[in-house]
Amino acid sequence: MKIRFLSSRLIQPDYRTRLVGLLRLLLIVSLMSAPPQLLASAHDTLPAITLLLLEAEDENEPSGPVTATLQSLTRVHGVSPETIYFSADQSIDIADTSLQHRYGRLAYYFDFDDPDSGVYATTGASKNHQVGGSPRAIHTFVCTPDSSRYQDGICTYQVGVRVQNQLGEFDDDFLTVTIAAAEHHYGAADTICVSTSGNFAGCEGTQVNQTPNVGAFSGRRVRFRRGESFASACIGYQESNVLLDTFGDDEQRPFLPSVRVGVDSNCGDGLPSNVDLVNYPDLARDANGHISQGWAYDITVTGLRLGSAGGGMASTLVTWHDLDLDWSSDPSYDGEFELGNFGRACTLNADLDCADIPYPYGVFVTDTVAKSHPNNLAGVNMNCFLECGLINSGIAGVDLKTAFEHNLRIQGAWGLVVSNVWFRGEHIGGNGRKSRITLRLLETNVQSSLTANPEDFASGAQLRNVVATARWSNRYNMVLDSRFNEANQLPQHESASFVEFRSGHQYSGMYRNQFFDDPVSDGAQIRLGGTNIFARDNIYNGVDVDCRYDDTFANGSAYQDNTMIFADSSNNCNTNVPTLATPSPPGS
Repeated sequence: MKIRFLSSRLIQPDYRTRLVGLLRLLLIVSLMSAPPQLLASAHDTLPAITLLLLEAEDENEPSGPVTATLQSLTRVHGVSPETIYFSADQSIDIADTSLQHRYGRLAYYFDFDDPDSGVYATTGASKNHQVGGSPRAIHTFVCTPDSSRYQDGICTYQVGVRVQNQLGEFDDDFLTVTIAAAEHHYGAADTICVSTSGNFAGCEGTQVNQTPNVGAFSGRRVRFRRGESFASACIGYQESNVLLDTFGDDEQRPFLPSVRVGVDSNCGDGLPSNVDLVNYPDLARDANGHISQGWAYDITVTGLRLGSAGGGMASTLVTWHDLDLDWSSDPSYDGEFELGNFGRACTLNADLDCADIPYPYGVFVTDTVAKSHPNNLAGVNMNCFLECGLINSGIAGVDLKTAFEHNLRIQGAWGLVVSNVWFRGEHIGGNGRKSRITLRLLETNVQSSLTANPEDFASGAQLRNVVATARWSNRYNMVLDSRFNEANQLPQHESASFVEFRSGHQYSGMYRNQFFDDPVSDGAQIRLGGTNIFARDNIYNGVDVDCRYDDTFANGSAYQDNTMIFADSSNNCNTNVPTLATPSPPGS
């Protein structure tokens, strides 16, 4: 016989509560020594949270060595639409607690409890769950009065994860997320309605005829009338709690040439100096470990048509959602999306101290299109160049095509989640072969610390510290459920590896991606560099060589060890990939 303790919360299918190990042990000891009549009445005498069941041993039932832990590395509340970053990488399998095991041999099923979220336009996959080898995930929650989770202005979600090992043993954990509808969070006093024609029907708030100036956004919902065009919007580094969205019944989105979050040279501003930084908020967490402040903090931009978009050298908890930067049929704008810009400003200016400037943290782009016209090319469709340093950020449901160089180039990425993105290619600038994705170190071909950790704010590694021991290397970058290439490419198209992880990556992976044929072949679909890199359950095109190793740094070094790269490829790379069973949803 086996004694199994079930939480009474199991009557709510979204929960599974774990007892503290010591308490469980004490209960087992006491109950096993109790007389049968006491066990028979245990249902009435035990605390309400615990129900004792006696059942026959099932050899296939999980024995429980896995302990799931679900965290948010951003926060668990916000205003719709809000992107939340989840991590289950603190989960433990008693048999092996190493990072390599957590990032290579455990499977994760994230359930976002968001049945209204629908499917990605890029892949047709459900937005409501993520399944595979990635212990990190992002999800954009959209709360409106029509949402099934809506009550009294708030949508509440019970987000869960199931963590399962290779033996099929698993555990679940849950986290409550609360998202306020914009209509509930912002009243008329906090709303600015913008209409060049003076038509403010459908928007209650302060009425203006032009885009507010930098400094006027903080704490406001700024709504642009659909069907009209406006000047660019520039949101300052000191501003926070901002929502840019739309109003009106016109089918055409409001148009702005540019929106910048954390102003940069594109807004015509001067660089801040050390004197200015005294009044800038530090990147910080609250007592619950959630991000509570930072430069350009808590900004959401949604529903607009833009000529270009991006952030400055620092921004914090930014959601760019449902934006149209498709200029493939119109060369008026290049549609370039800069996730961060001016990252080297402090190293190039003596009166700006890098140690006082944070890296961008929690920057997300979801359900957005960014494409260029051949006569007005973006340098890279979506980018964050030299000294970028994105921390715990991501893109999901994004459609990218046609650029002078790559579809996506990030220099310095820690915890980047790339999910359900269609990287269509068409690199036509004549600047040599280019990749769909290239993820590089903070400075190309320059070694960074393999131990510095920007998630540890006490270490100072979240700041743009030029000290080598604080400059971190790429870690925890995940590319999953995405598509690469399409057959329709212009003749100028030049192709390199479709996905490139440069040497220096650690504990990163590619899961369940699909690679289509490319009319121009470089001979490799993935190019992997670093240690403890996993490529699993990908569908290759059958034409190009699947895998190559990156050779930026010497093989056998801590920055590149081919024996520690595992790819589900029949060509070139180490194919000793551990097999994983697909977990069932948490709570089932």
